[in-house]
Amino acid sequence: MSNQVHGTGENRRNFLYVTDVANAFDCILHKGLSGSIYNIGGTSEMTNLKVAETLIRTMKGTSRRYGCGCGVGRWCHGLTVV
Repeated sequence: MSNQVHGTGENRRNFLYVTDVANAFDCILHKGLSGSIYNIGGTSEMTNLKVAETLIRTMKGTSRRYGCGCGVGRWCHGLTVV
């Protein structure tokens, strides 16, 4: 079974630990000002392709990329970028 990442996979996301988000919500709930806007973010930004490769490596024990690495059509073990 192949997992697919659509596009180049280079779009970036910021990932947070759920406990950090819960702590931020708790802080805002108890110390925030009514009507204020709060953004919760971090420094763990990575591409969707990197997330997919990390998951595959973690779950299967390998994540080697083959082919030309030029974008559409490149793949690593268990991952196809379409």
